[in-house]
Amino acid sequence: MTRRRYAVWIDHKEAKIFHLGPEGYEQSTLRLPEHQLARNQHERASSELVFHDVSTRLEAADEVLALGPTSERTDFLRYVHEHERDLAPKIVGVEKFHEATNVQLIEYARAYFDEKDSPLRG
Repeated sequence: MTRRRYAVWIDHKEAKIFHLGPEGYEQSTLRLPEHQLARNQHERASSELVFHDVSTRLEAADEVLALGPTSERTDFLRYVHEHERDLAPKIVGVEKFHEATNVQLIEYARAYFDEKDSPLRG
């Protein structure tokens, strides 16, 4: 049985969601609210709406790798643990990863999952 694997790359501007299939990938992109880094209550609520939308798009996942260069990846993880508890155990990794092309993100995520599956790991 093939596992449904997703990678989500998130920074203060956008979230890119990649469904990694055996023959390729599907991508969707969500824009985060402007000036999110100020962290006032209105902007935090907007961020949570985006995090909710990302979580909804990950419902079908068996495994999720969260990537990003900034604190948004950890803010997303915190949101998931507080509000999307069914998704939390599906997040198998949270990695710092600076901005890259989609191809680089996909290659990194595939290598991550391959390493995770390696019988020599551990």
